[in-house]
Amino acid sequence: MKKIHFISFEDEQDINLAIATKSIDFEVSISCNYISEISKQNLIKNKIIFNKGWDPNRIKENIYFIVLGSNIEKNNPELIKAKSFDIQILSFPQFINYLCKDKTRVLIGGTYGKTSIISIILHVLNYHNFSVDYVINKKVLGLSSLINLSNENDFIIIEGNENNTFEINNELKPQFYNPHIALISCIFWKYVDRFPSFEDYKNHFSLLINNIIPGGILIYNENDNETNDLVEKSNHTIRKESYFKPKNELLNGVVNLQTNLGNYPLDNFNDYSLINIGGALWVCQLMGIHEDDFCESIISYKVD
Repeated sequence: MKKIHFISFEDEQDINLAIATKSIDFEVSISCNYISEISKQNLIKNKIIFNKGWDPNRIKENIYFIVLGSNIEKNNPELIKAKSFDIQILSFPQFINYLCKDKTRVLIGGTYGKTSIISIILHVLNYHNFSVDYVINKKVLGLSSLINLSNENDFIIIEGNENNTFEINNELKPQFYNPHIALISCIFWKYVDRFPSFEDYKNHFSLLINNIIPGGILIYNENDNETNDLVEKSNHTIRKESYFKPKNELLNGVVNLQTNLGNYPLDNFNDYSLINIGGALWVCQLMGIHEDDFCESIISYKVD
């Protein structure tokens, strides 16, 4: 059994990754500077060793991977000790890429709408008993964890974000995951504390597009001008497909999807969530879900 040691893993997503990693037959340990009581209880429940503070003696040559949290410091004594051994040291996204190297990676990115689109996709897949791995940033209704990993599933759905991650070369790099399929919902100027200018922020998404596997697919919101501009400027060898708000009509106060197969009533959908349906439909179809099966399952979806 391969041993994985996580350094500076502290937030909920980090803890969920450690638990999910153990579930696919790795031996897992954690060092952290702070851990919440809830996270502590989850680790105890899953029989994962965790230690507060840093101790270089925890780093042994039989560790297969060291995985770094995004807030780790360059002078962390455990990191320094790991560098002295022939141990692979990975960031969070690099480790995810390792775990899903043989899976089809689906990345959902954009300033707004990521969680909603993923929520729709996972609802549709679950309705049709289509099991997938996933890595998401915040809780989705009906899911008990932010991360699900397996040795069997063919697809993994990953929620992108605008955070940087610590790499072993001491540079901060965006989290892109080399997806086969990527969706960009929209680009708005939001993270003023993280990007020096709007151009720097847009460049983040330009890099995301270039990070798609050659021959892969980009799905993008045709109603978002900034996203359209980046797509038009990209010369990357990928397929590019736009999505939009599907045809719909209001009947007796209820929004209905209009399709060739008839109308499908929706629960509490507005224009924003209808556009998200357009993106989710594209992704589900690329994963093998037919449009009529998508529409059948979306009837029971409830907007948070």
